[in-house]
Amino acid sequence: MTNTPTNYELHYVDHNDVAATTSWLAATRRAFLDHELRGKLPELYRAQLRESGTQILGMYANHVQPIAGVREPVGTFGNTMGSVNLGSGMLPASLITSATVHPIHRRRGVLRSMMTRALEDASKTGAAVALLTATEATIYGRFGFGAATTRSELEIDIRGGADLRTTGSGTVQEVSPSWLNAHAPAVFERLSQRGYGTVSRLARYNDLLVTDSATGELATKLRAFVHLDESGESDGFALFEVGGFDNRRADILDFVAVTPESYLSLWNVLGHLDLIETLHWKFAAADELLPYALADSRRAKTVHIQDELWVRPLNVIAALEGRGYRREIRESITVRIHDPLEYAAGTFAISVQDGAARVEADASATADLTMDAATFGALFFGAVDAQQLALAGRVEGEPDAVDRFSSMLAAPAPIAISSHF
Repeated sequence: MTNTPTNYELHYVDHNDVAATTSWLAATRRAFLDHELRGKLPELYRAQLRESGTQILGMYANHVQPIAGVREPVGTFGNTMGSVNLGSGMLPASLITSATVHPIHRRRGVLRSMMTRALEDASKTGAAVALLTATEATIYGRFGFGAATTRSELEIDIRGGADLRTTGSGTVQEVSPSWLNAHAPAVFERLSQRGYGTVSRLARYNDLLVTDSATGELATKLRAFVHLDESGESDGFALFEVGGFDNRRADILDFVAVTPESYLSLWNVLGHLDLIETLHWKFAAADELLPYALADSRRAKTVHIQDELWVRPLNVIAALEGRGYRREIRESITVRIHDPLEYAAGTFAISVQDGAARVEADASATADLTMDAATFGALFFGAVDAQQLALAGRVEGEPDAVDRFSSMLAAPAPIAISSHF
C-alpha cells in the first residue's frame, strides 16, 4: 500500500497531456543538471515516453502555489516494462528511470512513496526484477536494490595506431549518423537475443543519441561505422563524437557488436583514426575484451570503475527460473530472503541442472543461506561473488553452502554493457 505524504499528491501523468508531460520532463532534467529542452527534444522525449509505454509518476505539493501558472512536480519517477537477457530468453523487468526529488522536498517520504507505487505496479504487470542505475550509491539499498554489475571507463591511446592481435573478418564502412539511426535498432535486437546482461532499449534511443542536448538539433560532430558480415548483413556499429582538430579526442557514444568478428573489426578501424590521439569510452564492461585484444594492452587505461545495474527481486521463482546457468553445474541449495517490502520474502529450494533452475517456495525448509533482498539482487546476475558478500557480512551460512551458491549463480557468459535507460 502506497502512503502519500501529507499535503502531497501522487499520480501518473497522461502522455497525451503535453503541458504536464513537458513540465515533468523539465523537472527531471533540472534535477540531473541537464540543458533545458530545446528544438526537437521536447517532442522526442515525449515520443520516447509514449512509445516505450513508460509510466510517468509525478509528486505534486498541494501546499505550494504554482509560479506563472505552471504546476511542476516536486518528485518524478519513470517505470517502463522491459526485459533483460540472462541466458534463457528475455526476462521481464521493470526499468526504473528519472527518480528525482526536489531538494526543498527531501526527507518527507516523497521518494519512498513513488518507489512503493512503482514496485507495486511492476509486480502486478509480471516483472520478475526491477532494474535501475544510481547517481548515488546510498539511496536504493533500503528499497531492496543491490549493485549487480560494474562498468569501466576507458581511455585508449591510439597515437601511431592501436594494433590488435587479430583484426576479425567482414568489412567496416563509414556511414552517416542518420543512416545508422535507422538501422541500429535491428542490430541491437540481434545482440539482445544473445548478449548476456543486455537490457532492452527504450523507444527513440538512437534518435536521442544523435541529437545535440544543448540545441535540440542533429549533432554536427558525430561519426559512425557499421560492420557487415560475410553475407553483407549489419552486425555491429560504433557511433562516436569527435572533439575537433585541436582536441584530438573522440568519445564513443554507442558501441554494439553481435559477434567477436564485428567487435574486433570495428576496434581495428577505431584504433587507427586520423588526427585522433585518444578514444574515451565511458560505458565499457568491467571485464571489457578490448585490452586483451590490443597488441599493447597498456594503451587501454581504466580511468574509472563504477556500479552500473542495480537489481531488485520482485518474483524470486520467476527470476531464478528465467535466467541461465553454466551447464556443468548440478547443485541444490535452500535460501531464505528477508524483504521488508515482502516481494522477495521467503525460503526457496533451488535446484540447478543442465543450465536451468527449478525453484519452490518452502516456508518449513531449513535454510542453508540467509540474506536480504538487496544482497540477492546484487548476486542475481552472477557478476558479484557470494563469497565476497559473505566476508562482508551480507550472507549468512556455512562456507561450503556459500561456495555452492557462488558456483550456482556464476554468470554463464561475459556481461554486456550496452543499454542505458
